[in-house]
Amino acid sequence: MGRKHGGRISIRIGGDATGAKITAVSGDLNVGRWPARATTSLTDNSRAQQAYEMLCKRFSLDEINGLCFEMGIAPDDLGGDTRPARARALVQQAVHLNKLDRLLELIRRERPR
Repeated sequence: MGRKHGGRISIRIGGDATGAKITAVSGDLNVGRWPARATTSLTDNSRAQQAYEMLCKRFSLDEINGLCFEMGIAPDDLGGDTRPARARALVQQAVHLNKLDRLLELIRRERPR
């Protein structure tokens, strides 16, 4: 299960050969504060899923490492020897550091539609 990080939302992305799946989402969700908190978590969840899928489909392991460098994250600190594992670790770290927007920006810059 993901961990709560001081009011942030923690997302765990997993999957297999059939594709990626969000396996856990945790954070400060409170039904009494609808819709602000719930909308944020759903948005973060879908954006993290989008980043993971784009990294897996459009980037090599070396290119993912390059994105890590541009974000100030040491690829060796992330773990993951395969492209999906490294992509998953990068997305998790971006969410943890509140840098998901920056990661999506770099992905779109490198691979415009």
